[in-house]
Amino acid sequence: MWQEQAGEHPFSEGIVAVPSPHDHFELGVNIIPASNAYDLVLLSEFMSPEELVSYQKHPEHVRVAEVAGQVCESRIVVDYTC
Repeated sequence: MWQEQAGEHPFSEGIVAVPSPHDHFELGVNIIPASNAYDLVLLSEFMSPEELVSYQKHPEHVRVAEVAGQVCESRIVVDYTC
């Protein structure tokens, strides 16, 4: 959840700009505020776990993750394979 609710999310523009080898990338903003809801979701698909690791180490991704750590009250991450 964001610490500040007003205006655009502080790093949504930056996270979209991160280059990556993903097959699918979607950034969604919650439209119904609730105490048990998060404000933003990032969905991305990668061809392999190795591509995900490469994305996570990209300098721009690292920068955006640092900003997220400063402006988010909490985050949840789920990495999985099908």
